[in-house]
Amino acid sequence: GVPVTSKEYPGAGHGIPAPHDAITEWMLSQKRNPAPRTITHECESPNRGRAYWLHIREFVDPHRRASVKASLDVVRRAASIRTVNVAAFTVDMDILSGAGHEVATLSVNGTEFPCSRTSGLIAYRFDGEAWGTVPVERVLKTNGRPYQAGAAADLYQGEPLLIVCGTNAEQPERARLLKQAAAKLARCGGPAFSLMREGFPVVTDVALTAEQAASCNLLLVGTPGDNHVTASLLPELPVTIRNGHLEAGNRPPLALAGRVLSLLARSPAHPGRLVYVVAPFMDDAGLAEFAKAPQYFLAGAEGFDRISQPDLCVQSQDRHIVRAMQYDKDWAWPDRPGTTRPIPERFQDRAQLATVIAALMRRRSKADLALWWGPADQGSWGYDFNYLREYEPGTCTLADFRTQHRRVETMLGGIPGSDLKQVLKRWVQKDEILTVPKLDPNGIEDQRTYRIHIPIDMYIKLGQRRKNLLDPEPGPTVTFDEVAAGIFPDDD
Repeated sequence: GVPVTSKEYPGAGHGIPAPHDAITEWMLSQKRNPAPRTITHECESPNRGRAYWLHIREFVDPHRRASVKASLDVVRRAASIRTVNVAAFTVDMDILSGAGHEVATLSVNGTEFPCSRTSGLIAYRFDGEAWGTVPVERVLKTNGRPYQAGAAADLYQGEPLLIVCGTNAEQPERARLLKQAAAKLARCGGPAFSLMREGFPVVTDVALTAEQAASCNLLLVGTPGDNHVTASLLPELPVTIRNGHLEAGNRPPLALAGRVLSLLARSPAHPGRLVYVVAPFMDDAGLAEFAKAPQYFLAGAEGFDRISQPDLCVQSQDRHIVRAMQYDKDWAWPDRPGTTRPIPERFQDRAQLATVIAALMRRRSKADLALWWGPADQGSWGYDFNYLREYEPGTCTLADFRTQHRRVETMLGGIPGSDLKQVLKRWVQKDEILTVPKLDPNGIEDQRTYRIHIPIDMYIKLGQRRKNLLDPEPGPTVTFDEVAAGIFPDDD
């Protein structure tokens, strides 16, 4: 870190008033320490694993966060590293030596290794029982593409991307709608709510060249009946489509009619590249609706909460989750428990899921009430902060819900009863905010301070009152394992 000076500009919001010269001069004068003596780092994928002189290269479980805590003892010339969910990492001795740090020994989770090198990378790997040093090539994995969580997120990390549009020459209207969908997808750079001025290149399935397929990640638009490229790759993808039904892993066949299939896979012919299939199995009317906003069917495109994104996702026209599956670290479908436990019917409405989470928050904090976004909330700046999804009853199961590994970050604060009445009138009565327990306006005491528990992003919405919460503090983190237990109370 670097020394900083904090100065507030009342009323400035996110902007800093001019002149900026002094601030710019200060910012440009700061130099980041390339080799701090203490590192604490957590990430959701190996491509975000670098922290100064240490780089997480592989996770044990790709759908859990990985973290490291490292420290240097310059007197003892020793480094100590503690890991969570890390299968392999490297230490950059060039950075340490360049900063004047000598390291004679390095311990990993209590196992000590001599360290005689002063340059290059040193690689460490956990074999399931113990840590050991290994050749660097074993952790860099230059052959093929290692799996990491995130689904469509990796389409938007700087690699070449090509949109391949199905032409379906037998159905001109369908071809026109697919072209419209491809044009919309080409202007999405990740965030579904914000389109770019310029777009990624689009080619038709019949015009795709071998060179393009080898050098680009491909976003394939259309079903196998619509898109020749999708049809040609299907026999080598980790799914089967038979008689209009999807087969994948140990899950029972699923009818695709009226639904959208989204699938991430390694390119069969070019394992270093990705293919992402978005296939609307719909009639022309349904396809017309899909083509208006196809970007919302790309799981994980925004890059948030990577470990919760399904690599295979089947959604209804109104984006209810029908099936959700994730690969293991070897790009295979693992057997997941809960495939025979259908989600209760009420969870086709995400307000019901919100109520479960809010009740869990309140039990954890003992607050007077817990808040969550209501069904009428429209988000802020085009973004829906309410990330909860809706599920199709009868088909969606505990196994599908178990793809969610999100942590609900929360905060606590106080609000006078007189202000709480305004929150009630402005948002709660309009279904933009829901509360647990439900608020009775006649029971609110103006002079009393109520302790409320909110998801941390809701502070933005409450901030529209231009009043801060009293005595704010971090709230307990709620995991989706706890949420699953609230939805499936008999789950063991």
